Amino acid sequence: MVCIFAADHGVATRGVSAYPAEVTAQMCANFAAGGLAWEETVEQRLDFLESKRYER
Repeated sequence: MVCIFAADHGVATRGVSAYPAEVTAQMCANFAAGGLAWEETVEQRLDFLESKRYER
């Protein structure tokens, strides 16, 4: 299961976010339309975790 959370909490106005606030709605629309950005992120994270599993 993947959960994506998005909010307009004012962080972008403080210069902390990598993206302007306007991009949030565009990114959410892309995810809802089946955009692959989240899938790639999950796959990379799973690969990383799997590689660490055998380092012990």
